[in-house]
Formats: sequence, structure tokens, C-alpha cells
Amino acid sequence: MSQGVSTRKSLAASFPAVWRAHWRWMIPVAILLVWVASQLIVFAMAGQFAFPLDDAYIVLHNARSLVAGDDNFANAPPLSGVTSLLHTLVVTPLTLVLPGPLTLWLLGWLGILAAALGFDRLARNSGCGWRMRLAIVAAALLAGEPLLIMLNGVETGWAIAAAAWVLALAASPGADRRLAILCGLLPFVRPELGALGALVMLDQAWRRYRAAGNLRACAGEVAKDFLVLAAVSLPLLAIQWLGSGGPLPNTADAKRYFFADHLRPLATRVSLVIASLGYFALTLGPVFLSIFLIRTRTAALGAGFAVIVLIAFATVLPAGGFYNDHRYLYILLPAMAAGLAGALNSGHRGWRVAATAILVAGVAWNLVTLPGGARNYAERAVVKLNTMSGLADWIEANLGPEETLLLHDIGYVAYATGQPLEDMVGLKSPENIDIHRRYAAPPYADTDNLYSPPPGDAGWGESIERIALRSGARILVVSTGFEKVFRIAGGLGARGWTLEPLARVNFYDIYRIAPPDKFPDGN
Repeated sequence: MSQGVSTRKSLAASFPAVWRAHWRWMIPVAILLVWVASQLIVFAMAGQFAFPLDDAYIVLHNARSLVAGDDNFANAPPLSGVTSLLHTLVVTPLTLVLPGPLTLWLLGWLGILAAALGFDRLARNSGCGWRMRLAIVAAALLAGEPLLIMLNGVETGWAIAAAAWVLALAASPGADRRLAILCGLLPFVRPELGALGALVMLDQAWRRYRAAGNLRACAGEVAKDFLVLAAVSLPLLAIQWLGSGGPLPNTADAKRYFFADHLRPLATRVSLVIASLGYFALTLGPVFLSIFLIRTRTAALGAGFAVIVLIAFATVLPAGGFYNDHRYLYILLPAMAAGLAGALNSGHRGWRVAATAILVAGVAWNLVTLPGGARNYAERAVVKLNTMSGLADWIEANLGPEETLLLHDIGYVAYATGQPLEDMVGLKSPENIDIHRRYAAPPYADTDNLYSPPPGDAGWGESIERIALRSGARILVVSTGFEKVFRIAGGLGARGWTLEPLARVNFYDIYRIAPPDKFPDGN
């Protein structure tokens, strides 16, 4: 009996020693265990590998096209419609050995794991103890709709993880050559991350200057940083340029000129950005407030990046903050984590109290909203899959293989069918970007209503007509939501086109369209 008691006491006494020896590994191991359990729970809720965005199936279509050619968009450059070059380059070989949806699911969870470990490293490098580290990971990683955002089948989780790791390394006491490697990769995870990379590289150059004491002493190390960055980024830039025809993805231009929000008055554009930020704040809950906790150099870098992102939205895509459940704004989460970590270690008691209050309230908010968010993800992913698969099945059953479809949701249809397609937005049909640039000019005179569509065929009518004539597409597929805002079918009808309704499949209306008599040869 006494031996058993002695053994238990010995184990109890040795546990703190083991913890002190291995504490750095305990939190990553805990994150890994929670990560595996979460995968099983979420998959059990969804029952299948499905995604809430049609964009996920664009990724799968792009991967297949890089290997086997593109039956749907015969003349499109191979990387047209690719936003994240690195994500696509990883997805493509994996789909040769794994089912495509499973590949996207696993990569989504790897992004979650990388983001969790990045937030943990950011907190540790900022001087936080293990309890605060766990709390920051929970506050940042679970804020808002994490499953809907990070398991959407595209690169969003990877982008959050990359930004978290860059800020984590930037928070380390000394300059770190690994930063140059990461910053070289950033624009090829998501293009806007290039701005964060530029800020961090300039900061590292300044840190090297301060450590060396003069410009000559630090010049060699700064040059090495930029040589490493160039060695990483230039080969990827060459692949991007050769594969898409330009140094940047065409996706931003396609959305910019199709939605044409940049043509609104400046005051309206700013109002759109502020409104999207406000709704995003309501989605995140208390964690959003940490963006204002700028007490460290790392937090200042994150805040500077946030300002650049918001200015870019106001200039290029003012309503972009609303798209897909604010997914473009979630890239600001690492900046919020940096603010929290820095304020928690501030020498000023007021900042520590504010950060602690935000952290406690944020974690509590996240835990309350997480179950509903998980159900929302599972339901929306399955609904999207069933909706798009129903449309693809109708197309396969009712249209000839030579009939070209004009549509806006191209992902699943391209992934599941060999039908010739014309992307009216321009992601996979880049010729249409210039058409929208020239002709999609909605006269947004009603600045009191930020979301009012233009009347009649104004704005999109002429550009859609020109796309239909150029492509020869005589089947139009448009969702009820798109039609309400953009009046795609209505715009063609107002310009004299004949629209014969063929079917309504779930939320999509399908028409056979014919040009008016003024185009007797269809051109």
C-alpha cells in the first residue's frame, strides 16, 4: 500500500519537471489532438466531403486541366482563374492519387493546423505564457465562422496561416532569414499578402540596420535577405506569368470589372468598405476589437497591412468585404492576434486589462457560437453540392455536347461535365474581362442605396450581349440571386433578345437565347 502511494507521489512530483522540460511541445500536441478530433466531428456532421463555395470546384477543375487539358474552356490559359498558385500546385499532384474533394478537405484541415501553430508561435514570441497562448489560439482561430471560411475548399486557411507565421517570425527578438523565404511565398498564397511581405521585409531591414549601427555594416545581410526572397519568388513568378499571361492572377480584375463597384462615387465606396467592416466585426464578436491594440512593432505591422487591405478594397472592389461571408477580411485575423499578444505583455496596466477582457470575452463568444457555426457549415456545404450537382445532371441529360453555356457559377459544372462553357465573369474566359471593363459601367446615381442595381439593361446588358455574340453561347444559366442584382436575363431581354425558359433547377434558371434581328448572322 505504501509503495503505491509513494509511486503516485513520485509521479505527481515529476509531472511539473516533465512539463518544464517539454512545455514548448505540450501546446502544439494539444492543438494536434483537438485538430484530429475536430476533423472527425465535422465530417460526421456533413456526412461527405462537400464545400460551401462553387470556387472549390474551380480549384479541382483547374487541377485536372493542368494534367489533362481543358475540355470546358478550350482557349483559356492553363492558370486562368487561379488565385493561389501555391495552393493549385499542391492540389494538382495530390488529385492524381486522392479523390479531388478529399484532397481539398485535407488541405483545408492542414491550413487550420498551420494557422493554429502560427498563432501559438506568435503568442510565444510575443512573450505570452502557456495559458495566454492557448487562449489566443482559441480567440483567433475560432472567431466568426472558422469552418465556413477555412474549410471552403480554397486557399483562405492557407492565407491566414501564412500571415500568422510571418508575423510570428517578425515578433522574434532578432532578424530571421526564414522571413525572406516566407515573404517570397506570400504573394503566391494570396496576392494581397505581398503587401504584408513588403512591410515585414522593410521592417527586417530596419532591424538589421539598428543592430549593426550603420548602413555599411548591415548592407550585406539585407542584400542576402532580398536575394533569398528573389530566389523563392522569381521561379513562381515565371510559372504564374507563363501559365496565365501576366504577373498577377486575373481573378481580381475579373471581379473588379464585372461587379464594377469601383465606378461608384468615392463616398459610396468608402461607405461600402466601412459597412462590410462593421458586419465583419459583428460576425467576429469581441475579438475584432483587438485590431486597435497596437502596442508593439508586430501589431503595428499587422495594423499597417489592414489599412492597405481596406484601401485596396475601396479602390478595386469596394463591396468585396461582403463576399462569401467576409472571407477576404479574415486575412486580418493574424493582425488581431498580434495586437492581443502585444497588449497582454504591455508595461501599461490599462492595456493589459483591456486585452484580457477582449480575450476572455472573445473565447467565450467563440465557444457559444461554434456549434451553430459548425451546423451552418455542414448544411450549406451539402446544399451547395446538391444544388450544383442537380444543375450538372440536368445539363448532361438535356443538352447536346456542342452547345455552349453562358453562366457565372462555373466551378462544379466544369468539374462534373465536359460541356463547352463561357464564363460571363471572366475568371476562366479572360477575354470577357476587357468587355466588362469597356461596357459594364452601371450609372450608380442612387448613392443613398448602396446595393440598388441599375434599372433596365443599364450596366451589364451591353457587356453580356457582346459576350454572348462573341462566344456564340445560346444557353444562359443564371441564379435567382444574380438575376435580382445584375438582371442578366432581363438585360438581354431589354436589348431585344429572345429568351425561351427551359427549366428551373434548384436556384438556377436555364434559358435558350437568340439575338434580335439586327444580328441576323448571330454576330
